[in-house]
Amino acid sequence: MQIIEEDESKFFDLYEIRKDIEIASAYMAANKRTDSDLAIMKNILNKMKENAEKVIIERTDDLEFHMAVAAATHNLLRTHILKNIFDLFGDFIRHVANKLNQDRKNVILNIDQHEGIFKAIKEGDSERARDLMNEHLTWVVNVWWKFGLKKT
Repeated sequence: MQIIEEDESKFFDLYEIRKDIEIASAYMAANKRTDSDLAIMKNILNKMKENAEKVIIERTDDLEFHMAVAAATHNLLRTHILKNIFDLFGDFIRHVANKLNQDRKNVILNIDQHEGIFKAIKEGDSERARDLMNEHLTWVVNVWWKFGLKKT
């Protein structure tokens, strides 16, 4: 997207929208998820754990998990909008994942955060799912700052 390419600070505007959608998605997923939704999330988490043993955060696995949470709301528009937001971030998400992979503690923390979100959704604890998603996405922004992307 040309606006984002011309003005790096627009990443934060886009991220703010992503965060709003994902926090609400976690809340709604805890209320609406099915056993099938949980199985999909669990399979993605298992792939993430396998890669974590190699000290890798696979961007596709991470995004798949977030998309699975959105899909568990059973709101097609929510899922479609989130996918478009991820597409707008483009290579930047790959850049952040590469930086995260440089520190095993970040890889493990990322997995732990996703597991916590999954557990809250599985248990139907919508408020905890929302809060954990907020904590995770706030952590991601802090990682961005650590690696040099600043909101101007």
